[in-house]
Amino acid sequence: MCKKDLLQLDFESILKYFRVTLPKKCRNEEVAKLLMKLATGLKVKKLKKYEQDFAAKKGMQYFSEK
Repeated sequence: MCKKDLLQLDFESILKYFRVTLPKKCRNEEVAKLLMKLATGLKVKKLKKYEQDFAAKKGMQYFSEK
């Protein structure tokens, strides 16, 4: 749901996003229900894949900045 936004942020900004931005986006009951449905429907294997993809993208970004 927020993948595009999160991939552009550093760690501190991601924490702020979850603490501030996401709750503002989910004030609508319909959006909150959709988010919970998506979150509870993810398989652990899929989360590991997202973790690996994120680490790879951040690693490439780190090396391209140097």
